[in-house]
Amino acid sequence: MNACRSNSRGRIGKNKYIILNHCVIIPENLLREARTYKGIKVYNTQSTNLFHTYSDQLTRFVNILIRLAEVVQLKLEDIHVYYYDDSSKVAFNKDKALYFNFKSYLELHDDECKFGNICNAMSYWFIMVCHELAHNFALEHNATHEYYFTSYVMAYMSSIFNAIFNTINIISSIINFVN
Repeated sequence: MNACRSNSRGRIGKNKYIILNHCVIIPENLLREARTYKGIKVYNTQSTNLFHTYSDQLTRFVNILIRLAEVVQLKLEDIHVYYYDDSSKVAFNKDKALYFNFKSYLELHDDECKFGNICNAMSYWFIMVCHELAHNFALEHNATHEYYFTSYVMAYMSSIFNAIFNTINIISSIINFVN
């Protein structure tokens, strides 16, 4: 891990905020509601029909979000999916509603998920859910946000491990049944 360095000067900086842009709120005029799918509202920000063009991929992503909602005890109506071309805008929290970028999922995880390897995707989106939930208590990326973020991760860590393990077992059973 070469991302760390020594503090040879012995001083600690005075920065109180962590600057991240992956949870910047997308302007409402760019979000057009397509429809509710499996209890989750899916928004579109382009002319592509997500349900036609990305049917299988969208199903995989929504299924992951449904499992994560179960893990952290969220109602499905609190979770939203949007498609935004800038995949660095991974997720955001607007008025305690959580939004997750389908484009980010496509670029980061769908190639693995279509072959049943959901471990990386489940772990990543679990962290994103916890991060956005922390914004219910702190709008900025500061010590308060960090406290709630890590609290959510710790509170649901064993549940996410169980969910991943159970999902892998189900996929293995299906593969063994087919073979």
